[in-house]
Amino acid sequence: MQTYSLFEINEYIRQVFALNFADAIWISADIAQCNESNGHYYLELVQKNENDEIIAHNNGILWNRNFNKLFRKNKQLKQLLNEGNEIKFKAQIQFSERYGLSFHIEDFDLDFTMGKIWQQKQQTIDKLQLEGITYLNRTIPLPKVIQNIALISSEQAAGLQDFLAEIKKNLYNYHFNIQLFPAQVQGKNAANSIINQLKKIPIDEFDIVAIVRGGGSRLDLVAFDEYNLAKEIALFSIPIIVGIGHEIDETVCDITAHTSFITPTAVAQYLIEHNAIFEDDMIKKINSLMNFVHNKIIHQNQHINQIEQNILWKSKDKINNSQLQLNLKQQQINHAFNVNINQYKNDIQGIEKWMESNDIIQIWEKGFAYISQENKNINSIHKIKNNKEISLLFKDGEAIATIIKIIKNGK
Repeated sequence: MQTYSLFEINEYIRQVFALNFADAIWISADIAQCNESNGHYYLELVQKNENDEIIAHNNGILWNRNFNKLFRKNKQLKQLLNEGNEIKFKAQIQFSERYGLSFHIEDFDLDFTMGKIWQQKQQTIDKLQLEGITYLNRTIPLPKVIQNIALISSEQAAGLQDFLAEIKKNLYNYHFNIQLFPAQVQGKNAANSIINQLKKIPIDEFDIVAIVRGGGSRLDLVAFDEYNLAKEIALFSIPIIVGIGHEIDETVCDITAHTSFITPTAVAQYLIEHNAIFEDDMIKKINSLMNFVHNKIIHQNQHINQIEQNILWKSKDKINNSQLQLNLKQQQINHAFNVNINQYKNDIQGIEKWMESNDIIQIWEKGFAYISQENKNINSIHKIKNNKEISLLFKDGEAIATIIKIIKNGK
């Protein structure tokens, strides 16, 4: 039986590859890992099946010379080499008897990777819509005044400083309470880092969450297309506002967030303007209330003045009527007084006449006498007691007589 050495086998394989793959070819694969050393990039490449199981594995090398040449053509090259990206690259297949098979990368098809990213993004959007949670965070009303902000960003991110500077210099001198929850905002761990910080936020202490990062390429934003992060934002119980530094494309997190803006500065401006709108509305309402009160006071004063005038007029009328009544009563009293006086005069005159006619002196002069018995006036025969003395009083004296016989009229 013939026996081959390892070198002979590997040499044979090298010759087969050299014969069949003399020129560079295009290959698609996923980046499982990427390491840089001295400007060279060493890629661990895999292919997975529908169950996410690795069915193929190999190594790729991007030499420093090729990297610099490609980077000058496309500044997104570093982002393209992030772990998890599916790439299409042009490579020379090399097989070494000692080091085995490797791909020496010469070029990349960025459109392929972007297309895959778009495809994955669309799948995430479809999944969220199927679950009916895509716009849940948008249904949460913003507070009338936003003051307490949970801020998620990288401590080194330029976008963080832009946000804070814009908040600080606001023309209205509004004060915001901002607490930073630091997280990675790009790279393969960014999505999980942001999710972990969202879970740490005590939602009862904050009005909103703001997620901000500085500008970058579309590949820098891949983390914001991940399903788990987009879902966490959609289901969060207070509004989340994002400003993650993109100008054209929209990430899935932009869709599931309550409100999204292109830059962190725009987020800060929105928060300031939101409060300014509320303040302006309050000023208008206060001015409206003051005008209402002012007009009400004027109206009430006019009403009071009118009442005073009515009271004055009615008082004058009442006084005039009372004066007329008093005058009438005075006239009636005067009339009654005069009537009574005249009546009294007439009575007095009658009395005087009667007294004249009944003057005892005159009566005596006429031959009459004043008769009394037992000190009682006798003006009738019926009052005389028989056998009793009677007094006869004349103008010049008194006579005492005894009644011996009484003769009544008709007898």
